[in-house]
Amino acid sequence: MRRIFLSAILMLVTCNAWAQYHLLNQLLLPEEKYNKKRATLVHATMASGFTATMFGLKSAWYANYDRSKFHFFNDNNEWLQCDKVGHFAWSYYGAYVAGQAYKWTGMPYKKAAIYGAGVGLGMTLIVEILDGFSNKWGFSNGDLIADISGAGLYLGQELAWKQQRIMLKYSAHNTHYSPINLENRANDLYGNGILYRMVKDYNGMTFWLSANVHDFLPKNNKVPKWLNIAVGYGAANMFNGADSLKLAPAGIWYNTAGKRVYGTPSATDYLLNQARYRQFYLSLDLDLSKVHTKHQWVNTLLKTINVIKFPAPTLEYNSLGQWKFHSLYF
Repeated sequence: MRRIFLSAILMLVTCNAWAQYHLLNQLLLPEEKYNKKRATLVHATMASGFTATMFGLKSAWYANYDRSKFHFFNDNNEWLQCDKVGHFAWSYYGAYVAGQAYKWTGMPYKKAAIYGAGVGLGMTLIVEILDGFSNKWGFSNGDLIADISGAGLYLGQELAWKQQRIMLKYSAHNTHYSPINLENRANDLYGNGILYRMVKDYNGMTFWLSANVHDFLPKNNKVPKWLNIAVGYGAANMFNGADSLKLAPAGIWYNTAGKRVYGTPSATDYLLNQARYRQFYLSLDLDLSKVHTKHQWVNTLLKTINVIKFPAPTLEYNSLGQWKFHSLYF
């Protein structure tokens, strides 16, 4: 009797799990026609995201700095433009995710793409406006152009091809510095810990334009649909925003106050004497959005993480004139 009872319980649990799994698959499928309830949910989520982002940044980040009248700030020559590429990327990612959400509602394709681009641009504009009222920064026209360009890359491809043939992707690796004063400087700038470093340390970030080979060739070509070729951009030896980190002439150094130091430099003098340089990459990549399974939740997950560059053999050229081959670069 106990075995029959346990068997019945197990069957009920299995059936319930299968029903919930089937419901999840159905729930994640985009609607064929406009679903007002889904659209309301997405609109409310986006509005909540805007509100939470603004108040979160004001209380957790900008509250630590003095406020000022709205003003502009020209930072186009800083960080070897990695920050501008970052703005370009985050605006694109916001548009990409929001666009997928609006497609899920069954909204007409063009309208969903426009809404998605608007959300991506709007989320980054929040940061620009808050910067404009911060005494430490200011509203950057260069950042604004990068934000518009990122959302534009998403929208242009949706309107032209109804797909993202060229994905903007991201990769990062944890970095360690020597001597210890450089590590301390990096901790001050980027934070201490792998998560902080992977989202803030420009020296470990790479941004990629990853193009789907199959989609750019004539129909019925034999190239795998998931194969991409990616070109990337990064930089190294950045321990300050301004372009003051230069390789000093032999025997001449610059201290942290920017004055020349002759002879043997102190440990802190190394901070302003690193040769910063640009890095350019060529690599293979995977387009995970072209990998389809019978499980809708898996397909949704693959589309979501498709903004991350897949580790692969990579060729590097940098502005120091060096060529390097990485057997596996991330």
